[in-house]
Amino acid sequence: MRTMGVYRGNPTLRVAIGQALRRRLYAELVPHDASRGAVPGAGEADALDRRWSREFHDALRVHALPLMAPIERTAEGVLRYFGRPGFSLWALHSDHTLVLAYDYHDTPEELRARARRWAGCLRTRTAPGMANRHWGQPVYGARLDAATDDLEVVWAVPGDWMRLADAENAAERTRDVPLHWSEAAEVA
Repeated sequence: MRTMGVYRGNPTLRVAIGQALRRRLYAELVPHDASRGAVPGAGEADALDRRWSREFHDALRVHALPLMAPIERTAEGVLRYFGRPGFSLWALHSDHTLVLAYDYHDTPEELRARARRWAGCLRTRTAPGMANRHWGQPVYGARLDAATDDLEVVWAVPGDWMRLADAENAAERTRDVPLHWSEAAEVA
C-alpha cells in the first residue's frame, strides 16, 4: 500500500526538508552579516544587532544580574529571577555562561530541567527550540571561551528584555519569586 500525507516519499529527504524549514524559522536567532548577503540597515537593525556584541553582554552582567533575586544554585550555575507586573525574567549564569528566559509559569522542577537544557544548548552551540512547554521561552544565550575569553552569543531574540542592559531604562523588581510559586505556597 502506498503511504499518504506527510509520511510519503523518501524518509531521508523528509528529514533534510524538515531541517531546512527549521533553519528558516530560526533565521532571526543568528546575527546578520555582509558575508551571508544580508547587510543590516541603519537605525533599528543596528540597535538590534548590538545584542551580539561583547559590550551588550557585559552590560547585561553589570546591570541586569544585580537587579535579579538569587533563587537557587544548580550544577549549571545560579538561577535568578526578576519580576514586576507585566514582565518577569529568569537568568541562569555562571562564570562563563549567561541565559535569559521569560517566565513560562514553571514549577521549580521544570525550571531545573530547563536550566539543564539551556546549559546543554550552550555547550553544543545550538539554539533551543521555539517557545513551547519543553524549552520555556529562552531569549538570550551566550558563553565565554574559558581559554581565550572570546564571547559567543548562541541565540539572542529581540524583545523588551533588552532594556535591562541599560542602567537608565531598568526598573526595580517587585517580586523575588514568581506569583504562581507564592500562590502554591499559600495553598499548601
